[in-house]
Amino acid sequence: MSKDLKPKNHMEAGLSQNDMQAEIIELRDIVKKYKPGINVTVPDKIKFPENLFIGLFGRTGCGKSSLINSLKFAAFGSLRKAKWVAVATQEKAGGHTMLRKIANLTQCIYVIDNRGLDNPNAEQAQAEIAAQLDGHRGYSQQVQWEHKGGQQRSNTPAVNLNIGHPITCAVFVFSAIHDIQPDFAGLNLVVDFLHRHQGCYPIAVVTHVDVAERKNIDVLAAVLRVSGFGDIYEVANITNEKTKLDEQYQLNLLNLIERCLTIGDDTTVFKHYQRVEVEQKAAKPTMSLTDKPVPTAKVSRQEVQSVNKTEENQEFKKAEDERREIENMKNDLEKRRMELEYQERDHKMRMEWGKQQHELQMERQKLESREMKLQEEERERRFQEQLRKIEADKREELMRIMEANRSKGHGFRPVINIPGCPIQ
Repeated sequence: MSKDLKPKNHMEAGLSQNDMQAEIIELRDIVKKYKPGINVTVPDKIKFPENLFIGLFGRTGCGKSSLINSLKFAAFGSLRKAKWVAVATQEKAGGHTMLRKIANLTQCIYVIDNRGLDNPNAEQAQAEIAAQLDGHRGYSQQVQWEHKGGQQRSNTPAVNLNIGHPITCAVFVFSAIHDIQPDFAGLNLVVDFLHRHQGCYPIAVVTHVDVAERKNIDVLAAVLRVSGFGDIYEVANITNEKTKLDEQYQLNLLNLIERCLTIGDDTTVFKHYQRVEVEQKAAKPTMSLTDKPVPTAKVSRQEVQSVNKTEENQEFKKAEDERREIENMKNDLEKRRMELEYQERDHKMRMEWGKQQHELQMERQKLESREMKLQEEERERRFQEQLRKIEADKREELMRIMEANRSKGHGFRPVINIPGCPIQ
């Protein structure tokens, strides 16, 4: 069953913290106890190899070497002195693995790190991959490990480094940072070649997902699906700066290892029956010229050539259709990007318009408040003016009365106090 796992947190994946930890422990136990063929049931008695060899293929700088440390960390919860001297300086200093190296995850599981495969579409690259899958390539040197006390040899079972080992599980590594722009045309041909050669489709691993943009990860995953990869795992890698992995990434890496175990056993079964079929065909007696006329053989060759040509045309048409589909996806993504930019500009304009509207509203409120204050001051002024007029009228009336009293000869002068203007 294909697994398309993404590095979701345990809440998004529907797993509680306890469930995730329990699943990690269960998968670690499966990985540690694994032996090739231990879980395989077939009608024939098949001789499985003692060890499983997983091959990593990918462009230079995609994170293959760091992925081995990450797998080791996921399998044991720590690096367990499994950090290569070469890996420690590769990504930091810009160096790259130039020769094949081999590392162990367990006593039975080995991972082979290759030099950068920068042109997987070329016939030479396919030939090199086939040679490695069949175990016709050796290794450059003994793997050295780094720990606090210096360097020491790995304590894994001895393997002959002068000869290669058949790779029963092929893993292609892609970087969500570095493998966005390169052209992947023809990658489906490599996937089909591996399927015919191994009987199983290769696994795709997308690294650097913890530091890449989500849209780049989605585009890369879509291209890989169109190219024929059914198993795609998104992982984060151990680095000098990042010495631990979150549990969701550990779970993804453990699921990746478990899938490699299944594919490794399936490939061994496929190779067994492939050898049986070849042996059966070789054991059949060949027909003599008297049993099979020459004209019939000539017609048969023409038919075979016609069938081969038809298959080539179909494969070419399929490749063209997939290239068009990828181009359409790129155009759709570009259209979405332009739409998002338009929406962003529209949003900014609306925000600016809203800000200006708010400022105008505040200015309007200030003007209205000032106008109301002026009106209140005008009413107060008019009130005081009216009051002064009334008081002036009262004073004139009193003066008139007093003058009238004096003219009549009254012998007294009344004292009249008017607020604000005492008159005697």
